[in-house]
Amino acid sequence: MTFEDFRLRYPHQRSDETVSSEIHVLSFCSLTRNLADFSFCHRCSAEEKEAVQQRILQAAKTLSALKDASYFPADTVSPVDLLLFGERFLSSYRLSGTETASGVLLSEDQRIALTLNREDHLSIRVLSPQEKGMAVWEIADQVDTYLQEKLGFAFHDKWGYLSPSLHRCGTGLHMVTLLNMPANALVAGRNAGDSAEAQIATLSSGLKLQYLSPGMLPRCPSGYITPAVAELMAPRIEDYPCQSLYPGSSEKTAAPQATLGFYRVLTAKHVPGIHDRVIAAQMDEAADALILREREARKILIERPEFLRDYVRRCLALIAQTHCLGLKEGLVCLSILRLAAETGHLKNCDKQQTDLLLYAMQRAHLALSPGVDPEDPFSLAEERAKRFRTVFEKAALV
Repeated sequence: MTFEDFRLRYPHQRSDETVSSEIHVLSFCSLTRNLADFSFCHRCSAEEKEAVQQRILQAAKTLSALKDASYFPADTVSPVDLLLFGERFLSSYRLSGTETASGVLLSEDQRIALTLNREDHLSIRVLSPQEKGMAVWEIADQVDTYLQEKLGFAFHDKWGYLSPSLHRCGTGLHMVTLLNMPANALVAGRNAGDSAEAQIATLSSGLKLQYLSPGMLPRCPSGYITPAVAELMAPRIEDYPCQSLYPGSSEKTAAPQATLGFYRVLTAKHVPGIHDRVIAAQMDEAADALILREREARKILIERPEFLRDYVRRCLALIAQTHCLGLKEGLVCLSILRLAAETGHLKNCDKQQTDLLLYAMQRAHLALSPGVDPEDPFSLAEERAKRFRTVFEKAALV
């Protein structure tokens, strides 16, 4: 797979299947590791990082799941192209071409991604739009076990796998499940004290539930990102560094208070004394509870169809008329129109193309189009508006 192939083909894109399911959109599991024979990345020389890179690549290519994988050195592609890995949730969006011997080894189906020499020697990430926490954790654990035997990871009998970050010491686990929950948000407040966050808290203290956040929030103008159910039609266009998304709270720039659309992000990390398999099982239990919650909320909306149909009319009118579509506006419209299509209120809507908009509406993906300036927020917003019109130009209320 060349980098051009990667740019043009989305994760798990098939001619006979869609990218995501009804409510569950995406799951991924990542594990961070460091080789026992080398210092941590920030103490390694350039030569040592090169050696780390070669060892990992040689070992990984002997794993059947990665035998056809392609390696993309970070210093051979532009910074905007590197952002594609983050926007597809295959790696951190902070991957930089300035770091020595860093890059991403990607399986042919873009399901398994190994990030080399970023903050740790190795980050193993497994991603799936169909499967939930336990399934992706089991694959990540198999890759980890195999590479541990081949490479030998830095490990302490008491503290577990070692990392320069104290947050990643232990098992280096980070799990994410992304859910589309517009109905729950639209009917929120009907029962005082009954919130999705409160429900998750009763299942496990190690789980967190938040909204999708902009990729680099601190560089955005403050105070304009409002709750999704507030004013839909007139938010400001985001600064260009903020026109990418990330799920989860592993990045230092995470800001759970920044509400973008109705997509909810369920996260979990390693908890001392609890096996990762148990954490994965808790993730699945929590995801199932949230899916049930969203389905119950959808029943309420079906009983009050005009409430949802009013939102759909607004979204379709906005998409048809606007010349610039902001990231927040796009996420709100995408989530509501997906809900309308799934509940039978919207026709002439291609589900696969609708689902792919979650990737295609982000900065680096927008910049794939000729003439789009990745550093001009309005150029990005104009291209986003064009893509939404292309997908929804024939959509109509049933």
